[in-house]
Amino acid sequence: MKKYIAEFVGTFVLVLVACGVAVVTGANVIATALAFGLAIVAMAYSIGNVSGCHVNPAVSLGFLLTRQMTLKDFIFYVYIRYSMNIFFLFRIINHLAFFNISFFDFLNN
Repeated sequence: MKKYIAEFVGTFVLVLVACGVAVVTGANVIATALAFGLAIVAMAYSIGNVSGCHVNPAVSLGFLLTRQMTLKDFIFYVYIRYSMNIFFLFRIINHLAFFNISFFDFLNN
């Protein structure tokens, strides 16, 4: 269970920091690239020994195909990542509703 929670936290930090920097800086390429890189390095050091820090489903798929990961772990890792995405989607919608901004208006801007 620890490794699934670690993946949840890793995905949370990656999305919050890296995507947050992209939004705040107006998608500045250098700042966004540095944010993604530093977030991955920080997560590799903090959760790498617990879960392997696969914060990308493609990494987990590669481990599954090379038989370095069980199918059960792969399914749970992917489930954790998608549940995190759904969690963030609802948080964004809730945040926009607080400021009386339509979600579809937000997507069009």
